[in-house]
Amino acid sequence: MVSQCPQDLETDRFAGLLLRHRGRTGLTQRDLAARLGTSRRSVQDWESGLSYPSVERLQALIVHLLVAGGLTVGRERAEAHRLWAAVVREAPRMGAPLDAVWLDGVLSLHPSSETEPTRDANVAAARPLERTQDWGEAPDVLDFVGRADDLATLRKWVLEEHCRLAAVLGMGGIGKTALTSQLGHDLASSFQRVYWRSLRDALPTTQWLASVIVFLSGQQVVPPEGEGSRLAVLLELLRGRPCLLMLDNFETVLEPGQREGRYRDGFAG
Repeated sequence: MVSQCPQDLETDRFAGLLLRHRGRTGLTQRDLAARLGTSRRSVQDWESGLSYPSVERLQALIVHLLVAGGLTVGRERAEAHRLWAAVVREAPRMGAPLDAVWLDGVLSLHPSSETEPTRDANVAAARPLERTQDWGEAPDVLDFVGRADDLATLRKWVLEEHCRLAAVLGMGGIGKTALTSQLGHDLASSFQRVYWRSLRDALPTTQWLASVIVFLSGQQVVPPEGEGSRLAVLLELLRGRPCLLMLDNFETVLEPGQREGRYRDGFAG
């Protein structure tokens, strides 16, 4: 489903709109480029009117402007439409209309702070938070014994020190999968979403991102097109609620024999 741009959109040039919205965020061109996974020169050219972002980059740009406060509260939808309409107007090869389903999904993660809370929303907020888990191919840990010190260390990192990323490394066959599965079950009650996936079959990044976005959002967000946009949406979901993501067999997306941990072609995302 796609949405045509409203007829009353302003005819501001994209370069001016981007400069205005980036200025509100306080981000430099280099900062914004890093968040979008592109070069500073690309952002500079966009703000000079020399080039325009692709559909994927434009989606990611809107997400990051929204996150960083570059869009006016209460007018996020209209300003996203203006940005998109400006690119469609000015870029000869840009004919894709703004995807309304994608935009609805992004905006649902950032409700306007000017919106007055309704009675239903207040009632829902007072209810116990829904907790859901998807264990995929995680092994059964009913008979797990030992490794108490390792488990205690990992629990401390995650729960007390709020470590956002932990890696369990070691030779094959020493029980890393069982250890982390036990850890996940021990920590599950501290998270609203628990998601386990094995990367053993080297699932394409975009495909994995789509499945995790659908799960973490409670089937409320339609994954956007493009790896960069999906990564941006995933990060917003992780910021919005306590989630535990567990990736097993991570070595399958790395290039064999490369001690520095280089990714295989197509898996850098």
